Amino acid sequence: NIVNYENKLNFALLNLFDSSIHGDSATVFHNLCDYKYNTISVIETHSGHRFGGYTSECFESPSEYFDKKDDLSFVFSLDKMKTYDVIKGKYAISCDKKYGPYFRDDHICIVDEFFTKEIHTCAIAGHINPDGDCVGSTAALYLYIRKNFPWIDVKLYLEQPKDELMFLPGLCDAIFERPNPEKKDIFVTCDVSAIDRIGQAEELFGLADHTLCIDHHVSNPHFAEKNLVDPEASSCAEVLYYLMDEEKIDSKIAEALYTGIIHDSGVFQYQNTRPETLEAAASLLRKGVPFNEIIDDSFNKRTYLQNRILGYVLCGSRLYADGKIVAGSVTNSEMDRFGATKKDLDIIVSQLRLTKGVEAAVFVYQTGTEEFKVSLRSNSYLDVAAVAACFGGGGHVRAAGCTIKGDVDSVEKAIVEAVRAGL
Repeated sequence: NIVNYENKLNFALLNLFDSSIHGDSATVFHNLCDYKYNTISVIETHSGHRFGGYTSECFESPSEYFDKKDDLSFVFSLDKMKTYDVIKGKYAISCDKKYGPYFRDDHICIVDEFFTKEIHTCAIAGHINPDGDCVGSTAALYLYIRKNFPWIDVKLYLEQPKDELMFLPGLCDAIFERPNPEKKDIFVTCDVSAIDRIGQAEELFGLADHTLCIDHHVSNPHFAEKNLVDPEASSCAEVLYYLMDEEKIDSKIAEALYTGIIHDSGVFQYQNTRPETLEAAASLLRKGVPFNEIIDDSFNKRTYLQNRILGYVLCGSRLYADGKIVAGSVTNSEMDRFGATKKDLDIIVSQLRLTKGVEAAVFVYQTGTEEFKVSLRSNSYLDVAAVAACFGGGGHVRAAGCTIKGDVDSVEKAIVEAVRAGL
C-alpha cells in the first residue's frame, strides 16, 4: 500500500524486502537492505498490531552490535495513527547481524504482546508507599489482564494504599502482605523507578522467568528484562494507556487509569502535562469515568487530621536563598502528637511548592531512627531529580525524592545546600 502512494510523492519508493516473499531470515534481510538509506519498515504482529519506523541512516551487518545516530528518525503506529520521535542521539537505531530493523523506542509496543498463551502466571507490583499513580496503574493492568487474558493467573501485590484510593476496582483482590516465594512466568512493575523500590514483593521479581518494567521516571535504570519507560509522560498510567489496546479498555480499567493520571499530573496542573496526557484523559472520559467524584474524593478532599498536620508544617516552614527555597519538616514525635502517619503527609510538599516566589520546595519527614525521607518539587527550571541523585535517590525533573541519614536539622541543611547549588 505504501508503494501505491508513489505517484503522490516527489520521490520513488522501492520495495526492498517483504517477509511474505523473502521469509524471516536476518541474513536475507541484510543482504537485501544493508547500506540502503531512507528506509521505511512496516511490521504486523501475530495478533494483528501494525507499526513501523523511518530512518535516514542505513542498516549494516557488523561483527559486533552498535548504535547509530539519526535525528530524523521516527516511529509510527498504524493502530493509533500516530507518529513519535525516537530516542535522539547515538541510540536512535541499532545494528546487529542477527536482527532486522531495530528502533530504540517503546511507544509502539503493545502490552498484549507480553501475555501470550505461554504465560500462565503473572505478578504485578508497585512501589513502596504507593501513591495514586502507582495504585491506579497497577489496578488498571490487573483488571486488563483479568478481562482480556483469562487463562493467566494474575496476582496484584501492593502495600496498603491510603483510604482515599481504596474505591478503585481491583483492589479488593490485592495482596497487601509479603508473599510466599514462588516463581511466576512474568513479573510486571508499574511506576517503580528502581528494583529496591518494589518493596515486599521484590523476591518474586528475582524468581520470575520474565520481567517487565512500565514506568515514567527519568532516573529509571532499566532494571527489568524489558523496560517500557517514557520519561516525558505525566504518569505511569499514561504510559500504560498508550500500551493498551483501546478497544479492550472498559469503564473499570478506564477509572483506574484516569485516577493514576490525575494524581501524578496534579489534575493536569503540573508541567509534566502534555497534549498526549489530555488526549488520553479525554478517551478515558468517553468510557464513562466519573471524573468529578474521582478528583474530589481521591485528590482534593483531606481529613481534619491531614489539614492539621499540613497547617503545622506550613506554620513552621522556612525560606532560604532569598525566598527561592521553602522547606518544612516533621519528626516522629510531632506526627505522634497529631496521630498522623506518612499517608497523611502526601499533600504537604505540593502545597509548599505553591508559595509565591519559590522555585523549589523541600519537605523532610522522619521514617526511622536517624533516617528521613526528603520530597522535592520545583516550579520552572531546577532539576530536582539531579539533586536527589546526589543522595542516592531519583524521580522526575520536577518531582523527586531520597532518603538521608541524620537528625532533622542536619538533613534539612544538607538538602537545602544541594538545592541552592542547583539554582
